[in-house]
Amino acid sequence: MNPASVLPEPSTLVWTREPANEPLAANDAPLTAVRDLIRDGNRTELVDELRRWDPVDVMQLLTRLRLKQARKLFQWLPANPSIKVVAELRPEFRAILMEESTLEQFRDILAGLDPEDAVEILNEFPDDVADELITRLPDVEDIATRGSYADDTAGRVMARKFVALPEDCTAGEAVEQMRAEADRIRRIFTVYVTDAEGKLTGTVEVGKLLLAPHETRLQAIMNRDVLAVSADTDQEEVLRLARKRDMRTVPVVSTEGHLIGRVTPKQLTRIAADEANEDMLLMSGVSAEARSDDTVVRIVRGRLPWLLAGLIGASVAATVVGSYEDQLAEAAILAAFIPVTMSMAGNAGLQ
Repeated sequence: MNPASVLPEPSTLVWTREPANEPLAANDAPLTAVRDLIRDGNRTELVDELRRWDPVDVMQLLTRLRLKQARKLFQWLPANPSIKVVAELRPEFRAILMEESTLEQFRDILAGLDPEDAVEILNEFPDDVADELITRLPDVEDIATRGSYADDTAGRVMARKFVALPEDCTAGEAVEQMRAEADRIRRIFTVYVTDAEGKLTGTVEVGKLLLAPHETRLQAIMNRDVLAVSADTDQEEVLRLARKRDMRTVPVVSTEGHLIGRVTPKQLTRIAADEANEDMLLMSGVSAEARSDDTVVRIVRGRLPWLLAGLIGASVAATVVGSYEDQLAEAAILAAFIPVTMSMAGNAGLQ
């Protein structure tokens, strides 16, 4: 065996996190070692080592490899690490990896994600590639439906797995149905009650259902004061309603009132985090769409209009001050307050 293909000591195969578009000389040694392992087909040793790496470091390694080697390494990676790596890959590099030889692996990776995460990743691919992947996914209907809704809406984040039973169903039958669906839905907090047409008419909490006599019909114990949102409702409004009504899950209905999904506690927590992060960015004067890897051109395009507006405002202020030149000449002490006033105005704007 070629000595270069033997896995080096752990201390030599350590990746140093690189700044954007700035390769580090410290990574030349591990990069060479990885290339040798790929060339000699030492998959087991390399994959075992990369399992301990952070997904961001694996992503940087992929971008530093030659395209042929990057594709081969990506094919070697198991599904779980690959899911995290895909989430870190820049859109243009994902598209490069997307070829017929890797479509099946991407299908397995996307199938292991939540539909919401799968849709988010698919949106980064070119349309033709995304369409090809969607046709290969097992839950095509769910993902295609999510993709038809706008970003940050209830339809985009809702889960399509829920327990919905007719009004004339008994408590005993409902419990049996919950047991049958437990593996598929995992956590069940609320059972939804529908009429003969499938329209949402009420809800029954799991605890109340378990305490009810088996022969009791759901229509007798259900809560008829049910709050539901449409699929087009903004996710921030969904979160506000859930907090106001102290709801653990929020049902989502179609325009005809048919139950089509639910916003789970996990999604409500994620929405709260996303909205808080967006508010923090806006308060800092940064666009919610800003990314740490934005190009200089994009940063300039986003900030230049505001800088020009500030320049125009300052020029107007200078003109106004200049019109009082005679008064300033008579009372020079007034000029000392100009920088104080401007500083206070800037501080007020920052606050």
